[in-house]
Amino acid sequence: MDNKKIFDILPPQKKEDRPQKMEVKDFSKKIKKEEAVRPGQKKEIIGHYLVFTKILTFSVFLFAVFVSLSNFVFNKTEIRIWPETDKISLNENITVAIAGKTDVSKKIIIGQVFEENKIISREFFASGETKEGQKASGKIRVYNNYSDVPQVLVKNTRFISDKGNLFRTVEKITVPGGVYEKGKLQPGYIDVGVVADQAGEEYNIGPATFSIPGFVGTAKYTAFYGKSFEAMSDGFIGDVPQILSDDISKAKEILLASAIEEGKISLENKISSDFVLLKEAVSFEVISATSSLLAGAR
Repeated sequence: MDNKKIFDILPPQKKEDRPQKMEVKDFSKKIKKEEAVRPGQKKEIIGHYLVFTKILTFSVFLFAVFVSLSNFVFNKTEIRIWPETDKISLNENITVAIAGKTDVSKKIIIGQVFEENKIISREFFASGETKEGQKASGKIRVYNNYSDVPQVLVKNTRFISDKGNLFRTVEKITVPGGVYEKGKLQPGYIDVGVVADQAGEEYNIGPATFSIPGFVGTAKYTAFYGKSFEAMSDGFIGDVPQILSDDISKAKEILLASAIEEGKISLENKISSDFVLLKEAVSFEVISATSSLLAGAR
């Protein structure tokens, strides 16, 4: 048996029979309108309006006050006035007196004298040069092994070293006599300064033994002798500085300029602001100027 399906087929509807679109109306506006005109609401709206009006009025007042204060505080004008000046030069002869009173009519004013003393010293190098020699010097011990009688030796007594260098005594001396001990003579002695007979480094000799040439040919020649225990020194020949007259003149000029500058500074510090120090009124005087060495000194 065939299974048959049955379908209900509805006939097409007429235009009039078609479902119509529903019209949806906005009742919110209407409701709002109705609420706006509800009894009791009008008074409340008026109250809010009055409060808002008062707040607005007070705000406008504050703004007006702020604008007024701003104009008073910030909008100020600063006026600066400088007097007009002219330079006027007057040339007048004015007398400054140490004593008396100021007399404007006679163009006399009273001043005060300020003094400052400066002592300045300095070392300067000599620009000259000369050839010079210096004699070596030292000490020797002179022995008397001749007798117990003292022996006098005059100044400049010659002593010759065992190497042939000649020295002379710088003063008169008396060599003590010897002393006998157990029958044997112990020599007496004395130390004396000597200087080389000639300048030069060859006289800077070490310790040596010396004889006295003045006793040659006598018994005293071997009995009187000398010994040195330290080297002779300071002997040389060479160029040495020499002071020229120009050196002294230049030194004085330098010291004078330095003294004037230092004296001026001291015066300015000493004088108070009540006084005016005129350059034309300042004078300098050299009381004394000396040099420890003269021209030609070495």
